[in-house]
Amino acid sequence: MITHGHTVENKKSKEYRAWEDMRQRCYNKNNASYKNYGGRGITVCDRWNESFENFLEDMGYGGDKWLDRVDNNEGYSPENCQWRTPSEQLNNTRRNVVIEYDRKRMTMAEWAIFRKINPITLQYRISHDWPVGEALEYTDSDRIENQLIEFNGEKLCFMDWCKKLGVKESTMRARFARGWSLDRALTPNVQKRKSSYELNGIKKPLNKWCEHYNMSYNRVKSRVSEGWTLKEALEIAPRVGTAQYNIKSARIE
Repeated sequence: MITHGHTVENKKSKEYRAWEDMRQRCYNKNNASYKNYGGRGITVCDRWNESFENFLEDMGYGGDKWLDRVDNNEGYSPENCQWRTPSEQLNNTRRNVVIEYDRKRMTMAEWAIFRKINPITLQYRISHDWPVGEALEYTDSDRIENQLIEFNGEKLCFMDWCKKLGVKESTMRARFARGWSLDRALTPNVQKRKSSYELNGIKKPLNKWCEHYNMSYNRVKSRVSEGWTLKEALEIAPRVGTAQYNIKSARIE
């Protein structure tokens, strides 16, 4: 396959990942997003399915934009695709919702612009059942790293808790982001590495699951170590956006 330098030493360009992900969503029934694409009859045109070279020739370089379909009920083709910013794409998605807050009604993308929030960050908050007020009002000053956390009569800052428990900062952030209770989040790493992982009644080593879902082993391994379920760890994550942390379960000062 000709990739014109878009796959070098296992590193794939944004354009190549867009082409690869597009085909996975449409034709791989084991892909986490298949039900919303191939399962709905969304397909890739023959020309693009034939080669990445054809896709690149038609679409060119995406820059900081994402591949998006003009009509979400039609497939991927030169006539129905364009590169769009995250905000433009979010407004176009069939899953976009209208949010009413503080006597205003806007789409999620419009709220992201109005509140100066990364649109993918806002989408993450809403999809993870944050109350609307928290999703729209949460700021950097609320981040867990900037708070004193009280647990079992002891008050420490975020970094000191990580040092005390021997837990990586990234792991601790992920625990709070997923809404873990303090009792669960502030525990040392005690999980032993498993030889196999079960999904849908089938057991495989983690590296085989990664190959099956075309996911990075290191990424999935990291997610699992942070407490993600295997199904969650194998889902494709947003490509743009900065993680924010839901600290409503923590007692802070």
